[in-house]
Amino acid sequence: MGKFLSQKTIALCLFSFLQFAFLNGFSQTGKISGTVKDANGLPLVGASVTAGSKKGTNTDANGSYTLTLVPGKYELTISYVGYSVFKETITVGASADLIKSVTLVSNQTLGEITIGSRSRQPRTVTSTPVPVDIITMSEAKNF
Repeated sequence: MGKFLSQKTIALCLFSFLQFAFLNGFSQTGKISGTVKDANGLPLVGASVTAGSKKGTNTDANGSYTLTLVPGKYELTISYVGYSVFKETITVGASADLIKSVTLVSNQTLGEITIGSRSRQPRTVTSTPVPVDIITMSEAKNF
């Protein structure tokens, strides 16, 4: 009888361990997907899409993205060069698909452009296609 109980106990412990490992290995996740377009309805290829600070992706050739996340609240941030940044708090549920399509607004307003130079001294030769500075060896050592 003692041998039977020990085998039964071992089998029960092994079954419990495998069940626990199986359930943790296949934890529930949710998915958020959508498209990112401009004001004209054209897809923005390569837009950055992040959820929180640890998970992110870029949009494909159709402006589409998909992120698989563990359930919880995230700050969804979508950005693209030359466009305003989109931010929204989202809640992702277990085994749930959330669709979030966004239209970004262009923020390109070029009112003024400032062009700077690394040199405080006027260029020594300006008649060439590329400005040339002539410096002495002592000036090069100080550089």
